[in-house]
Amino acid sequence: MLLCGVLAGCSFQGPPTTVTTSDARGVVDAAPTIDAVVRTSCTLGAGAPITDRGKVGLSTGGALVAPPLACDGDTRIVGVALDMSNGLADSVTVSAHGIRIACATVSIDALGAHTGTVATKDVEGNGGSGWTPSTFTAITSCPAGAVVSGLSTHGSTFTTYFLDANITCSTFNARGQLLAATSVHIAGSQTSSANPSGVVCNAGEQLAALSIHAGAGLDSANLQCAPVTCE
Repeated sequence: MLLCGVLAGCSFQGPPTTVTTSDARGVVDAAPTIDAVVRTSCTLGAGAPITDRGKVGLSTGGALVAPPLACDGDTRIVGVALDMSNGLADSVTVSAHGIRIACATVSIDALGAHTGTVATKDVEGNGGSGWTPSTFTAITSCPAGAVVSGLSTHGSTFTTYFLDANITCSTFNARGQLLAATSVHIAGSQTSSANPSGVVCNAGEQLAALSIHAGAGLDSANLQCAPVTCE
């Protein structure tokens, strides 16, 4: 009987084996582990549901303007401007004749935060009674990586006016997590301390649309808020 141990070319095939290595001290290296996947880039989107969080502006007049003022496609609301009367509305105070939103894509990655090319959309009242002529303020924009999540204003000595307005900007990271919310004054919207009103979307939400009531000028806006998603 011949033994394979003395014959050249004789071999056995067994199950595969796991090979480990050791260093000079005889310590066997551990098998590598796979880290959990961490998102490093995000384009902000809008999820469901869209929720009416309340009205900014105390006037009860003015017809509802349809459709709601909103951005198109995958762009987000990143800034706001107001069309302020050049004179005194109703011979009382400067007041907004209309409102403009700035729309752009918003993304965050390893290089930082980025806001894309801005497009604008407007809604204006019918004018007259001192609300016209009027001039738009410059757009007050959120910082890169942030979207509008709130709006506040004042009604002056009566509740029918719309001036001295702020936006709230919410900043997110590359995982779509809320980092901070900051109030920014809309430059050129004048000043008033009387009859304030304001609405801020819930944490983790963004302003998705404005339901506008307008007569001669801008009367009020209901904030439609939606969850921020990361795409």
